[in-house]
Amino acid sequence: MQAWGLVEFDLSDILAEDIVIELATLEVYEGQVGSYGAAVNCQRIKTVWVEASVIWASRPQLGSRVWDSVVGDGAPGWWVFDITEQVQLWVDGEQDNNGVALVHSPGCTFPIVYSSDYTADPDLRPILTIDYSPRTEVEEVSWGQIKATF
Repeated sequence: MQAWGLVEFDLSDILAEDIVIELATLEVYEGQVGSYGAAVNCQRIKTVWVEASVIWASRPQLGSRVWDSVVGDGAPGWWVFDITEQVQLWVDGEQDNNGVALVHSPGCTFPIVYSSDYTADPDLRPILTIDYSPRTEVEEVSWGQIKATF
């Protein structure tokens, strides 16, 4: 059996900005012992989904690329996924932001990943950290122009 976790963040504050994503990491807390050796892949969600009504039979379509992967060590703890390129694609408007799926390998013992809706402890909620800088234009300059400034 396979299990997925779906995660989506509202990025509307930065999606209109002309920025370069330096680093974007998704951190989720896995709170169940028993996932030793199980791989969890982070993949883009291609289609719109509604949290209140999504079920396995109506799960959203995923992109084929795996952005990052972790292997469970059997103990509760934080999983960190590098999704820098994916966030840049959202910011550049090349892909819709429908979130990412955490796709557990077959045989995974259903790790519990805490979400903002299902834990009262805010320290265990998923975290998306984005480091970015303004996109700067590179001006073309000839050697003659450079020599003229000396």
